[in-house]
Amino acid sequence: MKTYVVKIGGQAVEDLNDSFFSQLRLWQTAGIKVIIVHGGGPQIGKISQKLGVLAPKIDGIRVTSEQEIAVVQAVLLGVVQPQLIDKLKQHQIFANSLNLNSNVDLNGTEIDTSQYGLVGKLVSCDLDPVHSELGIGVLAPLVKNQFGQLLNVNADSFAAGLAKQIQADKLLFLTDVPGVLHEHQLIEKLSELKAKELFQDGEITSGMIPKINAAVTALKSGVNSVAITGSLTAPGTEISLANEEVI
Repeated sequence: MKTYVVKIGGQAVEDLNDSFFSQLRLWQTAGIKVIIVHGGGPQIGKISQKLGVLAPKIDGIRVTSEQEIAVVQAVLLGVVQPQLIDKLKQHQIFANSLNLNSNVDLNGTEIDTSQYGLVGKLVSCDLDPVHSELGIGVLAPLVKNQFGQLLNVNADSFAAGLAKQIQADKLLFLTDVPGVLHEHQLIEKLSELKAKELFQDGEITSGMIPKINAAVTALKSGVNSVAITGSLTAPGTEISLANEEVI
């Protein structure tokens, strides 16, 4: 059975169209297992601002304090995920919430407490429920360290880590742009080397940086195909380890 991991940003969750759900149904009909990893950056930002919680970002990664981690958990599991699952059900797609609060072990460790606070990375997970239950698995990017402390994980990095753990056949980063853009043109195929050049030149910034880094990490860990796209039905930007770019 093939497995696809689809990462959806918080804004994308609110803007999903019929083609998204149609593609999911086509994949299910073809016997492809789909796991959705969702973020919630815009929603978390709004609530944090209302609560007066300072949550700066460094290269697209949200610095997470003890106060902020409570906001992140509440928004991801109490707002964004129910909204996504409800939309899936409205389109006759059965979905399972597979998180720390259900029946999945998601283990992680901090990446740099002094710089990012309670931000971690996925180290291991028990994915038996993902493979045994029917429907689409829906995951929020939260893990626990060895002491049971909840850690916030950049959703792009989490999706790449998950794809690595299960050796997914395909990893798709669904965003609000057609893919990686250079001088307002879509880059159809982007190599790791070219991406580093664009980083250094300042032509790729903010949230696109962790997406590309996560894509490269996934490819190096054995994931067959990785792309950043604005639609499940469009190729977007294929990320490649080979030094070949198509614009």
